[in-house]
Amino acid sequence: FSYSGGPARTQLLAAVLAAQKAGINVTLSAETPVYQDYLTSILQQDVGYLTYPCIAPYTAADWTRRPFRLTSPGQGRPDKGYMGLIGISDALKSHFERGQLLLSTQSMRKDDPSFSKAYQARLAVKIDLDLRPARLSSQEIEKMYQEAHVLLLPYAQDIYAMRGSAVYQEGLAHGRLVATYNGTGVASMVQRYGNGVTVKDERAMAEAIHALSQRPAAWVHETTRTARDAYEADFKRSFDAVLATAQQKA
Repeated sequence: FSYSGGPARTQLLAAVLAAQKAGINVTLSAETPVYQDYLTSILQQDVGYLTYPCIAPYTAADWTRRPFRLTSPGQGRPDKGYMGLIGISDALKSHFERGQLLLSTQSMRKDDPSFSKAYQARLAVKIDLDLRPARLSSQEIEKMYQEAHVLLLPYAQDIYAMRGSAVYQEGLAHGRLVATYNGTGVASMVQRYGNGVTVKDERAMAEAIHALSQRPAAWVHETTRTARDAYEADFKRSFDAVLATAQQKA
């Protein structure tokens, strides 16, 4: 299955439409608000919105700790914006002096066609960098979330046009703010829950991250706690609806 709008999604929707025409009742749920709207429009039927459950405990960020830690979890991939980190790092120079900001991210797998030692070296020159291996243990990943102030999710708009992100949802569960680009399923979730910012380009990303770093701790904690509560309410409501539908069909 592909979220990039290619033939796989076309085939899936064609199969659903064919099933409807044959009188088969097909019940669907989408993982992001924008995908829910899209499917509702195409299929002309109610489509649910079902998130992942929150597993990680909420832990308030140590907002006064410095340097300010900007974290981009998940192994480095072009579709997750890894190759755009240099541009964002350049833009951040206008707002943070060296030593004030630390970028924590994971490297690419060495067998990735886009892997480049030279790129990693250039990135380390641009910004104070905590570059972790592409593969981490669950404990190491958990530590990345706990140490983060803001999660940076510069996902590609074509691949993530309707797609959600387990990284986003883990970050929300932990109580972390998020900065991401407009035009993605992740952005539609940030806009729904209010736990961060969505921006148009690298310059706006840097400005938004700096603005978030200036927010008081009380605002951050209230915003992230409210976002998690709203997210969990959505999950309960949607999951209850799925169970009710299953019981009706049983």
